[in-house]
Amino acid sequence: MDTNQVNPTAATTPIKTIVPEKATILLAEDEEDARLIYIDIIKDNGLNIEGAKNGQSTLDMLATKKYDLLLLDIIMPDIDGISVLADIKAEPEKYGNPIVVMLTNIGGDLAIEKALAIGADGYMLKSETDPQELTKTIRRYLEGERHVRPQNNVTGNFSPRL
Repeated sequence: MDTNQVNPTAATTPIKTIVPEKATILLAEDEEDARLIYIDIIKDNGLNIEGAKNGQSTLDMLATKKYDLLLLDIIMPDIDGISVLADIKAEPEKYGNPIVVMLTNIGGDLAIEKALAIGADGYMLKSETDPQELTKTIRRYLEGERHVRPQNNVTGNFSPRL
């Protein structure tokens, strides 16, 4: 899949840029160990992040607080990431309009294509994102880039799902 494809609806949506240190980030990840590892890495690099343990808690948190960026796991037990994304895009007045980056372990997944078509701003392969590149990649999204690929995505092989 070409990660540089432009979403047709994105052309009409202005690219927002956010100062990374002032941004609020929500991580939706059902596996607790992975969620805690990501949160620690991101916080250690000076960014503000909170975690949601499933799709429903993600929607609940989005409905009560404005987040600038959502890292959204595709596979979750109650409401999958694609459905959460669809709800966000259908009701931006309720859930806000965060930058949405899908998280997955599978490259070339049809779910990624579907998420991009619905309006995700990009995706990250957990197995190809090392800890040093994770925050750099998040910062690039916050600074306005879309469909970002980690610069060191071949050598790191960071995945908290051990």
